[in-house]
Amino acid sequence: MAGVTREEIFSRCTSLKEFVDTHPDALQLFNALLEREMGGTFVKYLKDANGEVLKTFFSEIARADLERLSLHRKVLLEHLSGKEERKLSLEDVEPVVQEGPSRGNESSGKASLQKGEWACAVLAGGSGTRFFAALSDDSPYKKVKAKGLFPITPVAEHSFLELFCGELLENAISSGVFPPWVVMVSRVTHHDVEDFIAQEPWGLPRDCVLLIHQAEHPRLDHEGDPVADEEGYLIWSGDGHGGLYLAMLKKGDGGFSSLERLKNWGVRYLVLHNVDNALARPLDPARLGFHVDGNYMLTFSCTGRRDVSEKMGVVVYLKSKGRYEVMEYSVAEPEIYEARRNGSKELLFNAGHINTNLVSLDAVSPRLEPTLYTGKPVKIRDQIVQTSTLEYLNQHLSRLLPPEKVGVYWVERTEFFSPTKSLTGEDSAETTKKLLSDYFRRRLEACGARVAADAVVEVTPCMGFSQERLRSSGAGKNWTVAEKARLYLGALFGPGGRQPYGPDLKVGKNASLVIKVNRPFGEIRVNPETRRVEHDPEEAGRILMGKGVEIGEGVEVVVELEGNAVVRIPDGEKFNRNIHVRVGEGESVVLTSQGPRHCNPE
Repeated sequence: MAGVTREEIFSRCTSLKEFVDTHPDALQLFNALLEREMGGTFVKYLKDANGEVLKTFFSEIARADLERLSLHRKVLLEHLSGKEERKLSLEDVEPVVQEGPSRGNESSGKASLQKGEWACAVLAGGSGTRFFAALSDDSPYKKVKAKGLFPITPVAEHSFLELFCGELLENAISSGVFPPWVVMVSRVTHHDVEDFIAQEPWGLPRDCVLLIHQAEHPRLDHEGDPVADEEGYLIWSGDGHGGLYLAMLKKGDGGFSSLERLKNWGVRYLVLHNVDNALARPLDPARLGFHVDGNYMLTFSCTGRRDVSEKMGVVVYLKSKGRYEVMEYSVAEPEIYEARRNGSKELLFNAGHINTNLVSLDAVSPRLEPTLYTGKPVKIRDQIVQTSTLEYLNQHLSRLLPPEKVGVYWVERTEFFSPTKSLTGEDSAETTKKLLSDYFRRRLEACGARVAADAVVEVTPCMGFSQERLRSSGAGKNWTVAEKARLYLGALFGPGGRQPYGPDLKVGKNASLVIKVNRPFGEIRVNPETRRVEHDPEEAGRILMGKGVEIGEGVEVVVELEGNAVVRIPDGEKFNRNIHVRVGEGESVVLTSQGPRHCNPE
């Protein structure tokens, strides 16, 4: 509310003058807001506020970045006055065209991982408010605040973060060097994520995990005033996934920034990805090799757009700027998104950006241009207030780089992209579980298995994203998984260094075979200075499943191994009744159709 005076505010907010007269810090903040023409907040949201509400409001404003608020207001008012740039049209852009997935240099990627040059960053600040709102009131996940902790895998119900953690550990052990795990959290998600990391899932060593807090700023209403609720609290929002760069540059304990810590570890590159893309596969060696061999500072991961209606950014070449950029649908004329190639049905601008990006640490900069988002409704008392945010997008790093330093890596959608925006419907938890099952089915079929299309299969992320490790486990060799069967493989090792899985397994129609292991790698040790990794398979949960094991139609066999437990299933064993067995730390059992029989540990 531009032009509101001090006198008008005091006349309409009866408790305010007395409060600021007796609270010097509040008076200073009050004056600072007036200087920035944000006094409308008091008239619109705080006119009936008592002392307690005002105390809350000024404590909230005290932690806000007022200069950032001024910038937000300036950008917003320019937008509302129509001064923003015109939308891009066909004459402004050239498409980035690629036939099929890129050919990455897998050997270069593996060599770079073995040198310890990579870190992995997951953007886990999202609380998934709308996502969780769709849960029933009696759902056990109703109180989950971090979207990354929602169970997303189809059989074992591992969360997104468990999935990425397991994959990270597999890469660490395969390469011999632990890639630091950077987890960006928000004020809403950090407690839950910290608790998750403290539990050391899969044996995760906490010394190589960097928890980074995303900055947040108050939302402004359509007149450029901060929005406060009836209790005096501001409505805060994160500063966007590009805020990762700013957070990495911020000095922490010991006087070092996270960026400096990574560089001191010998890290040169970072992969960042969304927490709700279960198929992100951030450390895929071929993509890493593409970035390294191309000497790029930033590499976009792209996949073909599904259709005209799919709302995703598209990588284009801006002719007037002479650079590559991710073009959002909100800044482009519809003709660009609808354009076809040479009159065919194929989309001309087809490089859909999936926000799994590779960044050279030397390119990280605080000079990103912020992006305004409007039309974000918030309920204040009995009215809906349209608010705006000013956010940083990580892909806008390309605006600071010459075009030859920006790469575009194309991936198959079904191998690398499973956005999870809702519980049901398109791009939902339902579709992600199906995509994961299909992914693991293809991995097993590549090992020689025959898996029915409607079977639900899953392999622990500690193995399932590595075809080499999966094949070396013996999994899939002449296996048959029948219609509507369920299969989960959680063991990586067998006793005495043998393969855990024998050939000729048969899982009957509507049957289930679930093998869960809480410590699949055994004890994991990481040198905190060199990040060199060692592990002891003899301390892992292990299974020796013989040849020709059968799970009868409709039968459920569930085996859970705690610590270094060992289970042996004899050759030709046929299970014709349900069995659920948990084998404790240090125990060794032989499992037959009659149940478990304890034996002497090795």
